[in-house]
Amino acid sequence: MLEFILSCLILFGILIWWTEARFNYLYEIIQTMKSACDWLKEQTKLKIDICKCAIPFILIVGVCAVLWNTLYLPYFKDTTNFKNGVLSIKDNSKTDILDKDKTNPIGDWGTFGDFIGGTLNPILGLISVLLLFGTWRLTSKTLDITKQELSVQQFDTIFWGLLDYLKKTENQLYNLIEGETVLDEIYNNIFISKKYESLFSCREKILMNSMLSQYFVVLYQLLKKIDNGLNGKDFKLKKSYSNIVRANIPAKILQLLAINCYKEFPEYKLYLEKFSFLEHMPFYNLNNPRLFNLLLIECLAVYSLDVLDKSVYLEKYQRESIYKDFLNGKFKGKSNFLDIWLGSFKRKGIIKISDYSKKSNINQYEIEYVIKKNGEIYVSSVSGLDIYINGFPLVLGEKNSVVTSITDRGFEFNLLNQWVVVINPLESESIKIIKNPT
Repeated sequence: MLEFILSCLILFGILIWWTEARFNYLYEIIQTMKSACDWLKEQTKLKIDICKCAIPFILIVGVCAVLWNTLYLPYFKDTTNFKNGVLSIKDNSKTDILDKDKTNPIGDWGTFGDFIGGTLNPILGLISVLLLFGTWRLTSKTLDITKQELSVQQFDTIFWGLLDYLKKTENQLYNLIEGETVLDEIYNNIFISKKYESLFSCREKILMNSMLSQYFVVLYQLLKKIDNGLNGKDFKLKKSYSNIVRANIPAKILQLLAINCYKEFPEYKLYLEKFSFLEHMPFYNLNNPRLFNLLLIECLAVYSLDVLDKSVYLEKYQRESIYKDFLNGKFKGKSNFLDIWLGSFKRKGIIKISDYSKKSNINQYEIEYVIKKNGEIYVSSVSGLDIYINGFPLVLGEKNSVVTSITDRGFEFNLLNQWVVVINPLESESIKIIKNPT
């Protein structure tokens, strides 16, 4: 019989597990009850959790009801009368004294008192033990909360100390050297240089600058402290601290930080991605917003797009067909993004310039351009003769380098400060000649 009952219980348990695994009935019921309990709690200004109070109350009332109905009430019915609101002991004086089944009511009350004490004392003892356990749990939680508060206070002390040291290190980057700050010098050396350099070379320039390297080391320790010092905390709390740090970092340093961490510091890079640290970093050249920062886009292609999160700059550049492939990681793992970008260009072509300076005699000139691997552009006249306009040389017969800029329109260079030539093979009109209005 026992084996049959155990088999039934096992089968019943398996049935409940299968039903819950397939339909999640119990889970939905529990979630509904939690939602109802939370709603009931919010209805009172004292935030009384009725559900937690109701369970022990129901248990106590249930135990008392069972004891009353099974033990106490039958005895009260046999020994007491309750009429017109008066409780009295039944009069058994007229009964036969020799009847052994009849007892003294006063003695019955004493026995009944002993019975009540014998039944209630274990229950009261159990309640005392439960209250003692509850007190221990409350004390334990209080100690845990105190430890957490002390841990947060200790973290805040270290955090604000590191942040203050970070700002002091940043102030050193604004020291003037030959009329230029340390920060501007390295920024211009990396992003304003006319000669295209690899990301590795640019990162070497950062490492060679002791002040900027020290700044990035302190910043790394800050992010590491946020992630490890608040271990187990809500991510929103970590993100709020990282946002405080990010708000104290200038845009130029953010761009240099992206170069610094793109490859050699995977844990540093992971922190930047985790906290969307470059979300508010602009993509353009900060000294000239028209210039396209090709190095920065090349660097960002190595990162997860989580590092930019909801960046308005990312949204803009993802709409630009000429640049979006870089950010989408299409060329991830390649060594020279400029060569990849130039791969879509026609490296050699003819530009036709019409000179309307003399209305009676409109002259047209043909100019040949050649794009080198490093992005430099050389121009020369197709005829091989020097071309002059109003006594100034437009182009020479031999190939000469021109100052080239990479903007959001494509490759740009000036001819005699009168025409802006824009080369962009991804547009329907690959070569545009724009007259300088000034």
